[in-house]
Amino acid sequence: MAKPKTTQKLTPEQLDEETAASLEDTLNKQKEEESKEDGKTEKVVQLHKKKRLIGKDFDGKMSELLINGRNALEEIKKKRAALSTEKAAIVANWSAKGLSPDAIEAAAAYCEKSDDAKQNYDISYQFAREVFGEPVQVDMFEESVKAEIREQQAEQQQAE
Repeated sequence: MAKPKTTQKLTPEQLDEETAASLEDTLNKQKEEESKEDGKTEKVVQLHKKKRLIGKDFDGKMSELLINGRNALEEIKKKRAALSTEKAAIVANWSAKGLSPDAIEAAAAYCEKSDDAKQNYDISYQFAREVFGEPVQVDMFEESVKAEIREQQAEQQQAE
């Protein structure tokens, strides 16, 4: 089938909705017939549906939606940058005091876990360390923890 010749391409703004819809339907039918021969009917229909959105409502609600969304995303980027700067200062302070930011962040994340998740983490962590040849030194803090507990108990007894 020969393609129809067009001398002027009209934009959606130049057409009223009824004429535009009629022309779109005619164009759809022609494109479907042509694409059936090529076995590409679905692709042409989908492409045409996308093209139908172009030119619609650029001066109305769709434009407002896009502009507001873009502005909101820009504000989020600015807030994220400010928060990243604030976080970097906190981490730098830890490092300056000789603390490991990675260890502190891991401990903070651990504190947010449920009891079941903590238990799973502990078992998985210990297993992974053993597999990687870096076993956990289980008794490393045992004596210092016991001493701290004794101090806290003594302070509580004095307070009572």
